[in-house]
Amino acid sequence: DVYKRQTYPGLTLPMNRYAKAGGGETHGQITGVLVFERPAFPIDWVYAKLFKDYSFEIENLGMSISEYNQEVRTEKEDANAAGSAIAFQKVGLGRGITSQGVRITAILKDSQANEVLRPGDVIVSLGGKGIRTVEELSVQMKGVQPGQPVSLTVQRDGASRELSVKTRPSGDDPNRASIGILIANQLHYDIPDTVQYHDYFLHEGGPSHGAMLALTLIDQLTPCGVTYGRHVAGTGTIEPDGSVGAVGGLEQKAYTISRTDADVFFVPESNEADARKGAPALNIVPVRTLDDILNWLKAHPQPGYEAACR
Repeated sequence: DVYKRQTYPGLTLPMNRYAKAGGGETHGQITGVLVFERPAFPIDWVYAKLFKDYSFEIENLGMSISEYNQEVRTEKEDANAAGSAIAFQKVGLGRGITSQGVRITAILKDSQANEVLRPGDVIVSLGGKGIRTVEELSVQMKGVQPGQPVSLTVQRDGASRELSVKTRPSGDDPNRASIGILIANQLHYDIPDTVQYHDYFLHEGGPSHGAMLALTLIDQLTPCGVTYGRHVAGTGTIEPDGSVGAVGGLEQKAYTISRTDADVFFVPESNEADARKGAPALNIVPVRTLDDILNWLKAHPQPGYEAACR
């Protein structure tokens, strides 16, 4: 469906209230930020011209609004799991995020795989060789000729199945074999202790709090914390390798944070320019990874900061 979307400044999210790690303690002040997105009304054309921090876009979602809302709720749950697993791994607990196969997310309509495979199947081997990631599957497929059948081992409903699927020429390269499926890594989140989340009515979904969630849990699980007296704000997804991914609404988010007493606003490197448009005077620090955030905080303690614990 074509969706007319209105984006405007929203609310800050106190991360220590949003998430509590089992065995952890609150140390520093860490703030996430939400922007509001809603279906646009005719008056929004006017608002977008009058107020610089409003944006008005027409977006083709390719799905209904209800399906979109469900997708962003799922993204929020995945971000919670990812941020938690990475945080525990950073403090020496658990294995973080690992891939345990390749999950089929969709099957192309004109693919013969429709007769054999199902969305949700997890491919764990091809031609007798183990498969853990999308990259490994791609490498194995390079040795397959278009039209040649491949033998797959998949996990379905808790059971292992041996299947044979005929390949076809790829739509991108006729010399490359394709099964005709859409895939993603089957991720496992190792979370060795409980994390309790506080649901906010206005925080319906999305993954943009992931990096700040990971930082918050690390801060709670580290004696004396990791903010070094700074009031930290930030946004960005958290990826399985600890990188901080780009998000939307940076101009509005930066404007919202500029109206708080935050000392620093961490943003994904690719979002820096938009953030500076929203708040030119704000102390904006672009980052690529969670380690970039941790290292910056350690190198820039609040003047006069002394750890409250020893």
